[in-house]
Amino acid sequence: MDQLRKVLVHQTRLRLTETWLSRIHMLSTWLDELASELASEHAIDNTDQSPSQSTDELPTPDPSHPKKRRTLNTSSDNISCPSSILPLSFSALKTGQARVKRECFRVLRACDETRVLVNLRFSDTPSHALRVLEDILSELSQAQNTCITIRASIPQYALSRAEALQKACAAALTDAAAAAGASAVLEIEEEALFHLFQHFAQLRNIYVVLYTLLHKHRVLLGL
Repeated sequence: MDQLRKVLVHQTRLRLTETWLSRIHMLSTWLDELASELASEHAIDNTDQSPSQSTDELPTPDPSHPKKRRTLNTSSDNISCPSSILPLSFSALKTGQARVKRECFRVLRACDETRVLVNLRFSDTPSHALRVLEDILSELSQAQNTCITIRASIPQYALSRAEALQKACAAALTDAAAAAGASAVLEIEEEALFHLFQHFAQLRNIYVVLYTLLHKHRVLLGL
């Protein structure tokens, strides 16, 4: 048990002196980048478009060539859609969501290890200070629950997007239907981008709160 305590103390000290400060800085950078995206005229970047083409405009099919059809894999069936209704690129969203998922795992693991360290301190802590340890455990639980909620919300975006694509492909009989379908997908992606900003902010706040809390009570925790 003493060896475990030493390992946890070392890991927590490292988080307080290096890791968490680095994550706070990194998340702040991502927030700034995402804020610029949200504030710009084009919230979602279309890597398939030329620089002069607006992301608010759908590709105009060449009447001299037949529409190409692509197969989109969804959770249910393969859906074949005209290329004119394919949504704009969402690589920025996928990159951001991958970052959120990794960050949630980091926070969950750090909270779990910190929880073990706090529990090991109960036997050596005077009765008047036990409430502090309980408050720390409560804060760790809240951080973990927030991460679980954030992580669980990400697949919902993919499901909503797939459903919108399926409906758009099924209804793409006219140019108007194609435009409406693409518009629905873009609305989902823009909403997901907004939620991504919120997720980054929540995760950064978790790091700030935990860093402040553990640093304040580092003596009590044997750090």
